[in-house]
Amino acid sequence: MAKKYDVPYEIKLKYPIQWGKDLRDTIIVKRRLKTKDLMSIPAEDVTLGDFIKLIRNVSAEPMAFIEELDTEDIFAAIEVVKSFLPNSRIIGED
Repeated sequence: MAKKYDVPYEIKLKYPIQWGKDLRDTIIVKRRLKTKDLMSIPAEDVTLGDFIKLIRNVSAEPMAFIEELDTEDIFAAIEVVKSFLPNSRIIGED
């Protein structure tokens, strides 16, 4: 069974990002997914890019910030977002 995450959930970045004058070492998932978030992604064949859009939505971070995340950090965020989805083959699961 996949781990469930409560929101807000703070993800500690393994690789902090210099963002303007700040060194950012966390990203906060502020809310669970809503139907409006799922309407912007396909029901089948969900891509990495689709999960990145969902991360942007639930964290309220600008896409430019999300794009700077290290791959280890983005996959940690994807794990959190995936935990909000029901177990279903229709939504990106084999």
